[in-house]
Amino acid sequence: MTPNRAILTHSNRIFFLPYISLLILLVQVLFISCNNDSTLIGESLQPPSERIHAHYLDTLTIQAFTLSQDSILSSGALLATVGHLEDDYFGSSTASFLFRVRLGNDDFAPGPDAIADSLVLTLLPDRFYGDSTTKMNLRIFRLDEDIFLESDYYSNLVPMKDPETEHSQLIGVTDTLMRFVLDTTFFVDTLANVDTIDSNAELREYFKGIYVTVDPLPIEGEGAILLFNLLSSDSKMTLYYRTPTDTLDYDFLITNTSARVNVFSHDHYLKMDTTGTVEDTLIFVQGMAGTYARIDFPYMDDMREMGDLAINKAEITFNIFEYQDSAIYPPPEALMLLTIDDEGEFISLFDSQLGEEYFGGTLDEEEGVYSFRITNHVKDYLAGDTPHSSIYLFVGDQVTSPERAILVNSSAPNNIRLKIIYTLL
Repeated sequence: MTPNRAILTHSNRIFFLPYISLLILLVQVLFISCNNDSTLIGESLQPPSERIHAHYLDTLTIQAFTLSQDSILSSGALLATVGHLEDDYFGSSTASFLFRVRLGNDDFAPGPDAIADSLVLTLLPDRFYGDSTTKMNLRIFRLDEDIFLESDYYSNLVPMKDPETEHSQLIGVTDTLMRFVLDTTFFVDTLANVDTIDSNAELREYFKGIYVTVDPLPIEGEGAILLFNLLSSDSKMTLYYRTPTDTLDYDFLITNTSARVNVFSHDHYLKMDTTGTVEDTLIFVQGMAGTYARIDFPYMDDMREMGDLAINKAEITFNIFEYQDSAIYPPPEALMLLTIDDEGEFISLFDSQLGEEYFGGTLDEEEGVYSFRITNHVKDYLAGDTPHSSIYLFVGDQVTSPERAILVNSSAPNNIRLKIIYTLL
């Protein structure tokens, strides 16, 4: 039995050998074919002149500069900002706000014999930016000027206030619902001169609004910007008063029809040039009408000399400076890119209208990178449909965002990079 089994095994090896050799040969042919562009499926049916060859470009010169903003339209903001920061890179920043109150659900009718007991301003914090241990002294005044919902107000506004009505109070930026017991002189004229107020226009004659600011330096900590949700039902002004027969209270409300303005000031005295003329190894972008960056492509015109191009994709990336203190000053969740029109006014890029998922701008926290797809902007500029190739980088929400970011410029390692994939037509 053993010899027969041996002969059978030997015979099988002889029988399968040609097939194994054929299989090895076939694999070799396929391997060679996969590395030969001329064997692409359908290529033999396509004329050589119509074949598409994509090219990659990432060496275009980029120049970036930090600029300082004068002011921005800051009325009607959803959140109110107040506080002070002393930043090693950005210098000094201060935020304040002012607003009007409106009548509650009923007319205000205290009667001729009413006596004010107290006036309480209640504000609901939304969040803060900066050092969580900060304690600062808020200063609250009655406004001496009208502000109107229909009017435009800018962030460099200097409010007219009544210094005799000042109320100061120490707060912490992690405090919850905050109550400020104001002097009744805030409202004494109203109680002395009116029996009933039945319209907001009439209310404005007696009480024009409130201005909230802060002492320049914090009492404790490194400083912070506090944001209040004025439109919350918890944010209001309540007058507690007495008549000969009752003890009463009345809520004056802050609503989306209340005039509201954020006010900002900055002193960028430290490590940056904000004139837009000196290129540094870093660029700085900051909310609250602080700083922004201009990104120039001085040799993009040269791409026109390459012939007719189809821009398949253009993406620009910005890297966060690795030494930014993200614990106290976390970078913004998103940045914004704009360009300018023929009159020098900022306008949106067409790419941004295609949606956030396409356009980008959201921080990749793991990589520390902001990326934007600007394919149509590059395409339109090369076609002559857009007058300027430069783009401008901002913090996404200038009116209510105190966040800032330090980014690596094009002249430093790990720099700004524009990647373009294009096809010669």
